[in-house]
Amino acid sequence: MALDTLANVKLTLGILGSSDDDALVSHMAAADDFIAVFCDRKFEAAFFVEIHPARGRFVFLNNWPVESIDELLVDPERNFGPSSAVLPSDWVLHADRGVIESVRGPFLEGDRPGSIRASYFTTGEVRADLRRAYARLVGWSFRRMKTEVGAEFRNVAQQRRGDTFVIFSGASEAAPAEVLRILERYRCPATP
Repeated sequence: MALDTLANVKLTLGILGSSDDDALVSHMAAADDFIAVFCDRKFEAAFFVEIHPARGRFVFLNNWPVESIDELLVDPERNFGPSSAVLPSDWVLHADRGVIESVRGPFLEGDRPGSIRASYFTTGEVRADLRRAYARLVGWSFRRMKTEVGAEFRNVAQQRRGDTFVIFSGASEAAPAEVLRILERYRCPATP
């Protein structure tokens, strides 16, 4: 699922016309994949079932914003029967960051790997700063492709023309630093 529409990406980048639409769609798909891998999460409205360790009072879900929790089960034996359901009054959901917090202390004492199972729905909301970072990443990749075509695919790191000497930066970047700074806020946190 694309993080934004082709029309919005073109508007953000100031691209008019449709002659480059196929190339832009290809760069959008690559940007979707890059962001999903970098952030280690999905940005779509969907139903998820996850297993988490029981360490303390917090469970960090892999995807957010969360629309609702379908079921929260805690079982040190990992059988997850009906008796392992945790009452909604015993926890609070921080939906915007996908964090479930126990209001009665630790979910279980000690470190219990795989002892929590959460099933939940996400909203699929993509926030404005993430959409801007997405468009910036698509534009950066698209411009690099156009530059490589214009340079006949020669890897030019520096160029001298008469008395002018130019060094081209960013040729080896995986993504622009400003994009990475924004994406860092959307990375899935590890459960402590």
